[in-house]
Amino acid sequence: MKISAIVRIILALVFTLPSYGQPYGLTERPSFAAFNGGKLPQEAPAFSGNWSAVVAFPNLTFLNPMGLLPMPGTTNLVVWEREGRIYSFGNHPNTSTKTLMLDISTQVQGWDDSGLMGIAFHPGFETNRYLFVYYTYVTPGTVIGNPNQRPPTYIPNRDRLERYTVGINGTIDKASVTIFIDQISQSVWHNGGGIFFHPENGFLYLTNGDD
Repeated sequence: MKISAIVRIILALVFTLPSYGQPYGLTERPSFAAFNGGKLPQEAPAFSGNWSAVVAFPNLTFLNPMGLLPMPGTTNLVVWEREGRIYSFGNHPNTSTKTLMLDISTQVQGWDDSGLMGIAFHPGFETNRYLFVYYTYVTPGTVIGNPNQRPPTYIPNRDRLERYTVGINGTIDKASVTIFIDQISQSVWHNGGGIFFHPENGFLYLTNGDD
């Protein structure tokens, strides 16, 4: 059979096979009126100059903290550091003790636009004790860089979404991990990081940067 005939047969099969779209997502661009139909302000609100910033927890320090969340069902707050550590502490200004919940710093490639980017407590945390983490993974023991030296931009790594179970004592057993996403990434830049559960539909959302 000639090559041209084979090509015609392949094209015929491709264009006659049924296609199945996914049963979700947008089918067309929705309309969006100016300022969301008047729901958004047209001018930024004015702020009084009669205020100042204060240190909320003067007796605590963290290395490259990425965010702050309340731990559901408790009065504790949780801070996660870019290089792979998660801490909890009591929510009062005089607190001077922090509890190390999880330390995966030997496998978190930080020291740049990467690292332990975000965490999210499951909506049913008080019952199931689930905590989700999203970070830049490398083989344990191969983290490159330090506080004074950035890692090379292009090094093999992976974008990981994992779930852990928080113990009643507030610490996390590494063996409780379940991996949901383990995606190849070639750069320590532009890794996204936002992660949260939607308050209405309960889905977990995360941003993945350029990948």
